[in-house]
Amino acid sequence: MIWEIATSLFGGIGSYVIAGLGFVVAIVAARWSGVKSERQKNKVKDHEQAEDMRNRVRYAPDDSVRKFDDAGWRDD
Repeated sequence: MIWEIATSLFGGIGSYVIAGLGFVVAIVAARWSGVKSERQKNKVKDHEQAEDMRNRVRYAPDDSVRKFDDAGWRDD
Protein backbone atom coordinates (compact mmCIF):
# COMPACT_ATOMS: atom_id res chain seq x y z
CA MET A 1 0.00 0.00 0.00
CA ILE A 2 2.69 2.50 0.96
CA TRP A 3 4.73 1.41 -2.02
CA GLU A 4 1.86 2.14 -4.44
CA ILE A 5 1.24 5.56 -2.91
CA ALA A 6 4.93 6.48 -3.06
CA THR A 7 5.36 5.34 -6.65
CA SER A 8 2.21 7.16 -7.74
CA LEU A 9 3.30 10.40 -6.05
CA PHE A 10 6.98 10.37 -6.90
CA GLY A 11 7.15 8.16 -9.95
CA GLY A 12 10.43 6.28 -10.26
CA ILE A 13 12.04 7.84 -7.19
CA GLY A 14 9.45 6.46 -4.75
CA SER A 15 11.80 3.79 -3.46
CA TYR A 16 14.46 6.41 -2.76
CA VAL A 17 11.97 8.54 -0.87
CA ILE A 18 10.91 5.59 1.27
CA ALA A 19 14.54 4.66 1.92
CA GLY A 20 15.34 8.25 2.87
CA LEU A 21 12.41 8.44 5.26
CA GLY A 22 13.45 5.16 6.83
CA PHE A 23 16.98 6.49 7.26
CA VAL A 24 15.72 9.67 8.93
CA VAL A 25 13.46 7.68 11.27
CA ALA A 26 16.39 5.42 12.22
CA ILE A 27 18.63 8.41 13.00
CA VAL A 28 15.94 10.11 15.10
CA ALA A 29 15.27 6.87 17.01
CA ALA A 30 18.98 6.36 17.71
CA ARG A 31 19.38 9.95 18.86
CA TRP A 32 16.33 9.71 21.13
CA SER A 33 17.65 6.50 22.65
CA GLY A 34 21.02 8.15 23.34
CA VAL A 35 19.40 11.17 24.98
CA LYS A 36 17.21 8.96 27.13
CA SER A 37 20.14 6.84 28.34
CA GLU A 38 22.21 9.98 29.04
CA ARG A 39 19.40 11.40 31.19
CA GLN A 40 19.21 8.12 33.09
CA LYS A 41 22.98 8.12 33.71
CA ASN A 42 22.83 11.70 34.98
CA LYS A 43 19.92 10.87 37.28
CA VAL A 44 21.83 7.93 38.79
CA LYS A 45 24.92 10.11 39.24
CA ASP A 46 22.88 12.83 40.97
CA HIS A 47 21.34 10.29 43.35
CA GLU A 48 24.77 8.90 44.20
CA GLN A 49 26.10 12.39 44.92
CA ALA A 50 23.09 13.19 47.09
CA GLU A 51 23.62 9.96 49.03
CA ASP A 52 27.28 10.87 49.58
CA MET A 53 26.27 14.29 50.90
CA ARG A 54 23.69 12.79 53.24
CA ASN A 55 26.25 10.34 54.60
CA ARG A 56 28.83 13.08 55.16
CA VAL A 57 26.35 15.20 57.09
CA ARG A 58 24.87 12.26 58.98
CA TYR A 59 28.21 10.96 60.24
CA ALA A 60 30.03 14.28 60.64
CA PRO A 61 30.49 15.83 64.06
CA ASP A 62 27.81 18.41 64.83
CA ASP A 63 30.32 21.24 65.15
CA SER A 64 31.63 20.86 61.60
CA VAL A 65 28.12 20.79 60.11
CA ARG A 66 27.06 23.77 62.21
CA LYS A 67 30.10 25.73 61.00
CA PHE A 68 28.95 25.40 57.39
CA ASP A 69 25.34 26.23 58.26
CA ASP A 70 26.34 29.40 60.09
CA ALA A 71 28.59 30.43 57.21
CA GLY A 72 25.62 30.50 54.82
CA TRP A 73 26.40 27.34 52.90
CA ARG A 74 22.90 26.05 53.20
CA ASP A 75 19.90 28.04 51.99
CA ASP A 76 16.55 27.09 53.48
